[in-house]
Amino acid sequence: MDPKGYHQYFSADLTAIEIGVRARAAFLASRFITPEHPEWNDVIRIPTKEEFKAWEESDKARAGVRTLKALFNGAGHVSLTLRDGKIAIKPTRYRGHGHWEGIRGQEDTVLPEHVSYEELGRAIPGALDISRSA
Repeated sequence: MDPKGYHQYFSADLTAIEIGVRARAAFLASRFITPEHPEWNDVIRIPTKEEFKAWEESDKARAGVRTLKALFNGAGHVSLTLRDGKIAIKPTRYRGHGHWEGIRGQEDTVLPEHVSYEELGRAIPGALDISRSA
């Protein structure tokens, strides 16, 4: 995880436009670095068990739950990628123990880079629904 990355939490009741605005903000904050970049090792390294545990504890506290089972119950996960003028929205399914995996046979939702905030913001919850039901 990029230490200079975009780490934000939002309420679950955002409008489609608000979701689209925040997704674009994340794209604007993202960066691509190569192995020659001086920060490569900081960005690419695998988090330690202690770091994962701290994230889980923080997320459980934010959600008001005590167990990982409760934290991930009904959870969904999508990744957004902007590349070559296209936004790909990829839902993944919960595998257990805080891990996510691809959904066999599930195609990414692909939108043009300059799609409206509202259309982008409608596509993300749709992909989250796919993730939750997989």
